[in-house]
Amino acid sequence: IGSTFSLYNYNPMGDSWAARWTPTMYFDQTAQALGSLETSGLLERTQALEPTGSAASAFLAPLRRLGLAQPNALRAHYILYGALAVMALSFLRFRFSKFPLHPVIFLVVGTNPSFGAWGSFLMGWFVKQAVVRFGGGGVYQKFKPLFIGLISGELGIAGTALVVEFVHYFHFHSVASVSLRFLPG
Repeated sequence: IGSTFSLYNYNPMGDSWAARWTPTMYFDQTAQALGSLETSGLLERTQALEPTGSAASAFLAPLRRLGLAQPNALRAHYILYGALAVMALSFLRFRFSKFPLHPVIFLVVGTNPSFGAWGSFLMGWFVKQAVVRFGGGGVYQKFKPLFIGLISGELGIAGTALVVEFVHYFHFHSVASVSLRFLPG
């Protein structure tokens, strides 16, 4: 609700993070990473592992690049904890039909898009619960195409917006002044 209020009552491009930093930060991070790889000599070693043309070489080249990875032992336990949490939630979802948490939550938790979309997910959950409780399974099945259409429309608009903003940025070297949105959040 707060996101919808601010978009309708204030300038949506007044958000400096979305208007200035988001379109450029990924390119800046890529340039920094390539510079770091070049300085350390890993870029040349990685390019030396490029496939030579045979199908086997094309298949094995990415696997050989994994040998150049330098894992951080201090962060490896996060992978283990995440995997255990996903398995535990999966077990609980299969064992108890009314268990409310889905393991997919670990794919988005702590990301910037999840901070803006949690209200939409909560609203969707609430509408689904209300439809099932007051209308039953038959009404729920009748409403499925509507909600699949809303999700498809949102994804289509989001994809179109990404392409339009990408082309606009490279053509005009500035952020587009118009933001395409379908659903709030």
